[in-house]
Amino acid sequence: MDFEIVMVLVSLTLACVFIASQLYHVRRHPEVLSSISLLMFGILTLGLMIRLVLNFEALFSKGHSNRDVLLGSGGWREANEVTVRVITMVAFLLQFWLLQRTPSAKLADKDWLSSELRVLKFCISIYIISMNKSRGLMAGLCC
Repeated sequence: MDFEIVMVLVSLTLACVFIASQLYHVRRHPEVLSSISLLMFGILTLGLMIRLVLNFEALFSKGHSNRDVLLGSGGWREANEVTVRVITMVAFLLQFWLLQRTPSAKLADKDWLSSELRVLKFCISIYIISMNKSRGLMAGLCC
């Protein structure tokens, strides 16, 4: 459980660092905003938002304190969960801030719809390929 929390903290911290570096780069070079995919940022922001909503729901669920007493983890587990929520919120706010800046520059580009459709086709093809590979892997594990 501790290794999982450490990995989540590391990945969220790296996400914050990379999003902040993107914001810094966009501030210095505003012309690159038109090449950023709205679909990609929408999916990434939605992923962070879902994680926040699910963690927020778990915060108020019944039996939360009983579970900590049964596991005997003390206050460290709760402190780690709060830290994960705070870092997720920071990553979400940074991502949302970058998402807000992108559409104005993207809509000024005349060919934005075709580029977004290319991104959508690419994402769907990767999703289909990964689903086929995972089905093949699961079929191999079952037999």
